[in-house]
Amino acid sequence: MSNNFIEIAKIGSTYGLDGELRLFPISSSIETILSYGQWYIKLVPDNQWQVLNDENIYRRSNKVYIKLDGIDNVNAAQKFINALISVPSDRLPLLNNGEIYWKDLIGMSVSNAGGDSFGCVVNIMETGYNDVLVCRKDKEEYLIPYIKDYVLEENLVSKKILVDWQYDY
Repeated sequence: MSNNFIEIAKIGSTYGLDGELRLFPISSSIETILSYGQWYIKLVPDNQWQVLNDENIYRRSNKVYIKLDGIDNVNAAQKFINALISVPSDRLPLLNNGEIYWKDLIGMSVSNAGGDSFGCVVNIMETGYNDVLVCRKDKEEYLIPYIKDYVLEENLVSKKILVDWQYDY
């Protein structure tokens, strides 16, 4: 099994009095992340992934909730707020040509055709309209829409992204 884990969800606030928690899938549908098999959890102060056993996932309206085994009240559930849920990266499906996982974009260097550097991708934001690369160079941060008009090329081998972007955009 891989030691490289991919975050698939984050636990939010408690819900009700029986220890239920709100679950926020990260850039995937709940059906997709349920298909990955065994989940792992990492609490905020820890740095270790632990097997998650006998969790119960369900929907109410358009929201998703998780009930963890052995957690039966709000006080016990509160320690799981902001915990991350992951799966080993080797459980993710293979991608088609031209597709890329967000995890692969993190750390890639970003520059334009003129050689101007925007640093490295440190995060990707969902805006509802399109995704945005959050790039950081020294203390400067650049937000570049992750669309074909601006992202011209992604090279996973060299870990470089070529963009049609300028400092003053």
